[in-house]
Amino acid sequence: GGREEESSLEKLRFGLGGELLPEGEWRDVQEGLHHHGDNPDQPGYTILELLRLSRSAFQAQRILATSLLGQVLSRVAEKGAEAQLLLDFMLQQDVTIVLRCALDE
Repeated sequence: GGREEESSLEKLRFGLGGELLPEGEWRDVQEGLHHHGDNPDQPGYTILELLRLSRSAFQAQRILATSLLGQVLSRVAEKGAEAQLLLDFMLQQDVTIVLRCALDE
């Protein structure tokens, strides 16, 4: 159902280039993908973690988050119908508003 799809989309993790990271794939901590988010043992960022970071008091975190959200959106757009569920999820989370606000700052 819809909630199960949304839940699986919430778990997707993305690298510093906006690429989807395979679930459970080990990454060296030196790559800089581990952080103090919801699952610090897992590399990369979820869309929800990026949205939280986009509202950080620290400018560097806001820049990282909005840059990654933009890169993820760009990659989703390239995939077309194949990534429609992820695009819908991102739009439901108001990613476009977050990006617009970041441009206004």
